[in-house]
Amino acid sequence: MNNSLKALGVFVLLLAWIIIPGQGNAQSAGVAYSPDTAWVITSVNGNARVRSLDATVIPATAGNELAEGMTVTTGDASRMVLTRAGDTITVSPNSAFSVGPDTPNASSPSILQTLGTLLFSIDSSAGPRNFQVRTPYLAAVIKGTV
Repeated sequence: MNNSLKALGVFVLLLAWIIIPGQGNAQSAGVAYSPDTAWVITSVNGNARVRSLDATVIPATAGNELAEGMTVTTGDASRMVLTRAGDTITVSPNSAFSVGPDTPNASSPSILQTLGTLLFSIDSSAGPRNFQVRTPYLAAVIKGTV
């Protein structure tokens, strides 16, 4: 395999990991997903910002709720963790994403990743649903069990 193919493989693997945990007890999920459940920032290390719908930019802090259309960016050496009804997003340094609209079946959150690396941990104990990660220029890798 030539070096460019190896580099591409490493790039794709580092770009985005989507982890779907093994089947568990549905009662252990805690909070049930609903389209009204907001993503909540649970921890921030370093310089991270949130841009609201009116283009106001504020520092990201633990406890902030993200609404549809908000954009999150992290700077150098910055990390962030968000949660929503048992699902978790870990945001790496120099990353950016927007909270997209939930799909019509009300069980499918949507994220638009525009830069960097996001690690998704999706709670599968609540039953089957579609978790969408849209990427205009990037590739996503799915790893886990169903």
